[in-house]
Amino acid sequence: SQCKQTEIVVASGSVAVLPCIVHSPSAYSTAVYWKRKAGGMQKTVWRRDKSGLEFRPVGQASRSHCPLPNFGKGDYSLHIEGVRDEDAGMYHCVVEGTRWDTVQVILRVIKVSFTPVNVMEGEKVQMTCTITPQPPKHIAVKWQLNGSLMRTATTSQTHTLYHVSQREAGNWSCLIQYNDAQAKASALLQVKGVMLPKESHAVVYGEVGSSVTLPCIFSDGLFVNSSSWERVSSQTGSPASLPSTFRNTLGHAAGEWSVKWDQSAHIMSVREADKGTYRCSGQMEGASGRRLTVERHIHLVTAQGGLAREKEPVSGKKAAMVLGLAFLLLLVLLILLQIYKNHRR
Repeated sequence: SQCKQTEIVVASGSVAVLPCIVHSPSAYSTAVYWKRKAGGMQKTVWRRDKSGLEFRPVGQASRSHCPLPNFGKGDYSLHIEGVRDEDAGMYHCVVEGTRWDTVQVILRVIKVSFTPVNVMEGEKVQMTCTITPQPPKHIAVKWQLNGSLMRTATTSQTHTLYHVSQREAGNWSCLIQYNDAQAKASALLQVKGVMLPKESHAVVYGEVGSSVTLPCIFSDGLFVNSSSWERVSSQTGSPASLPSTFRNTLGHAAGEWSVKWDQSAHIMSVREADKGTYRCSGQMEGASGRRLTVERHIHLVTAQGGLAREKEPVSGKKAAMVLGLAFLLLLVLLILLQIYKNHRR
């Protein structure tokens, strides 16, 4: 009889492979028992008798199995599909052949979660890296956002963002180093608010006489209590009058608003005087129940449509100059050729 013990850490939702490698001379005439300790009792997870009959408890049939082709190699590892927190704990693999072999495996499940689950711009959100069951010793955690390592003041299993913005939206991962092995779990953080532009002080270029779009798109499905567009005075910072051809996405004139996710605006015919800063804002109800205001400042830069045409004569002069130089060079070559012929005579 032999007994081995090992530990593995697996991300929630992935495939957990609980190792059970036993080199038995009678690989195909063995009985394999996978049991789990839960609530002070041993419960069968998967079992195969020497006759070849398999037994699985109700509810585990679709997620837990041992690949039979591996038995000939002495590999009786248990595969758990879509591992969950409740799958974590102590497992026992018993292989009964010419002798009894027992392997103990501690399965730890790592998961990233957010509090609150639905967060809006400007709110506080706490990220937690949960390990079930929690290891007895301290675990140093590193955080990644969209694959880039974040510099944080702590290595604890929690990380707090006090005024979350669209810059923090994306795939958050926690990385741990445990028993000479690395484990990683990820989750997507969606920040409700203005999706486009993602940051304030975006720049939009408009040609005088043409139409231009000032983007302002709120999160899909987000309840926007009210929204509005303002033009900001460059001198005082206070609201200024909007252009006469200013329209929102639904075609309403300035001052008429409709509660929709897409609150982009259009200036149908840009004038030189339309350049400056515009502000799109909306009021939403956050997870805490209080109303939050999110906004974006968009800078409109105007350009004369005739600038490109004014440059055309300059380009024509350059072409004429190059052509003249080429003709002069050809003339010099002909003269030199004539001198050379006269010299040969």
